Amino acid sequence: GLWLPNQLTAVRIFIDGVQKAESGKIGLTAADSLPGRDRALVFFDAPGPHELIIQVANASAFQGGMRGSLIIGPEEQVRRYALQRLTFEILTFGIVAGAAIYHMCFFLLHRSQAAFLFFSLVCFTLVLRLPIQGARAHTIFFDPLSWEATARLLATVNTWSLPLGIYFIRSLFPDFLPARHAAVYIAVAGVASLMHFASMPTLTLLNLLYTTIMLAVLVLHSAYVLWHAFRAQRAAAFMALGMGALGLLSGFSLIQNWRGQDGSVYSLASFLFFVLFQALALSRYFQGVIEAEAGLTERLRESKQALTHQRQQLQVSLHDSLGGALTDLQVHTEQQMRAT
Repeated sequence: GLWLPNQLTAVRIFIDGVQKAESGKIGLTAADSLPGRDRALVFFDAPGPHELIIQVANASAFQGGMRGSLIIGPEEQVRRYALQRLTFEILTFGIVAGAAIYHMCFFLLHRSQAAFLFFSLVCFTLVLRLPIQGARAHTIFFDPLSWEATARLLATVNTWSLPLGIYFIRSLFPDFLPARHAAVYIAVAGVASLMHFASMPTLTLLNLLYTTIMLAVLVLHSAYVLWHAFRAQRAAAFMALGMGALGLLSGFSLIQNWRGQDGSVYSLASFLFFVLFQALALSRYFQGVIEAEAGLTERLRESKQALTHQRQQLQVSLHDSLGGALTDLQVHTEQQMRAT
């Protein structure tokens, strides 16, 4: 069996002179070629030597040549590997989508907790990205998107997910991340959105460069904020682990993509670890908020009780003072009446 799980261009596979699979359209010229991004899974008889020809056309990408990985081996092993990749992708999609919906519902019940809103939006951007990442399990149920639509969707998601990430950090630690610093990410994303007016090869290159540079900036900036939050005894350990996993694994994925190899496994793993660690951090953060509110409520109750006790004491003291003054006045008045 043979599997091309993450081929980013038009491809046509021949085995012993017979066409077995095709993704996109390979034309005689670049203008006639239509890139595709469907996974190619083919099987053939094992005995004897075989001639394998893979034709590739990727004039719409910023790099030439064959991209992605080529999985070849016995049919049972190829099927098992494909099933493992699809299972991991579906599992990651379910966890991220569940986290997005859960935290959005949580925000709707607690409107004052903006961190849950921004984390939910970050998860939703990952949900949009996951179907076009790796083995693309959604193609089992739906027709795949065109290569151009996929590239533009990926560029849009990458552009705006990073500002959402920095606003998520700011919603938790506003004392260490000023609003003007977060606004810079919005401005840069707005400028980066102009990449859609470029040609497709330029768009794919700009998308990779923007994601690489801004992801590094985001991770380093977040590390700076989380370090100060940690020194201030704020709950930042899980968030630091999540950002570290995102930066490290996404970095490996970007390096693999730049080299023309399949880095989708690293990318999926980075999303999974990021969501899990940030969800744990948010739960601890909200637990701290609940405990702080409970402590504030208890202090208010004690203050109210103290004020009530003071009022009662003042009432008793005032009553005694007024009672004594009235008694003295009555005695004095009676003495004056007797004297007259």
